Amino acid sequence: MKYWGHVVSLSMAVMLSGCASSYSDSGTFIPSPKDVGNMLFSKKETPQELIAKSQDKELTKTFAEGKFAKVTSINALPYGLLLECKRLYETDSFIYLSQSRQFYRGKSSDFLNDDIAKAYIDTIQKRGNGYSIYNGEGNQALLKAYVGGSLKENTKTEIYMYDSDFAIVEYNKAGEKVSALIRQARIEPSQLGSTMGDRDPAVTIHQNIFVLFDGELKKVALNINNTTLQNNLYKSVGLDMPSTPVAVSTSVSPSTSSDSKANKIKELHELYKSGALSEEEYNKEKTKILNNDVKPSTSVASSPMEAMLVQKFNQQNGTNFTSMKEIQEYAITKKQQ
Repeated sequence: MKYWGHVVSLSMAVMLSGCASSYSDSGTFIPSPKDVGNMLFSKKETPQELIAKSQDKELTKTFAEGKFAKVTSINALPYGLLLECKRLYETDSFIYLSQSRQFYRGKSSDFLNDDIAKAYIDTIQKRGNGYSIYNGEGNQALLKAYVGGSLKENTKTEIYMYDSDFAIVEYNKAGEKVSALIRQARIEPSQLGSTMGDRDPAVTIHQNIFVLFDGELKKVALNINNTTLQNNLYKSVGLDMPSTPVAVSTSVSPSTSSDSKANKIKELHELYKSGALSEEEYNKEKTKILNNDVKPSTSVASSPMEAMLVQKFNQQNGTNFTSMKEIQEYAITKKQQ
């Protein structure tokens, strides 16, 4: 009775404390009663056990023995690892369901440079291999191939996001896939949002990170459309045939003329309405124009997010643009027709 009393007390404390507004970006989280049960009754494998039975001991050692700010658990897959980030973002205080997709998409380039991606790439390079980075559509294609077809569909209480993260695939000198790092996000009403029954509830965002080894990639190869994957290539590093990132420019020509500024802002607004720019990106570019600090640029994408933006627009509209300037001109012409 004493033991069960402790469990009940802990569960009650969890349920009550879960109602506080919070924003957790540290990887720490308030466990649900189900989480408490799993922690109490499931056997957790030690890093040594994970490494000993792994097909890829180098990568397993990297993640099993490393410290990662947002990873809350690491579990073995038949040929890989599952890194869970439960309550990656606890957004009771400021992000709601209607805003959650755009909020998460805005974080994609951050994840490409987080401690997990860096540790993965560092291990790849230490063993003399190269890698390719694929945008969100490539990540979704790999996830779909991994599960053998259909991905989980959204419900009234859960949103799954597969095409908003970058995927990283390791290749050996023969051009064969050796491992892959792919991500999936799940958004659900937070405990507070569920309790309040709001039509636009606050949400909690979780992330699953799959590190797939050679054995799993052989299965993926049977289901993957390599043309789709290649069409969503962002760049390659350390390979014999390095790719060139998509050429993209998010800059607009500077002008001291009020009319010119108004026209540029109008162009940006057309992009925003068409879905090519997020609200955050629209406001950022508008501020640049108003401050008259924009410099013309035709260089290669300055960030992976810019390359993904152009590629996604092309896929959605059947176009083949290489810069934001071309997309702006297209949006204006289309409106005038």
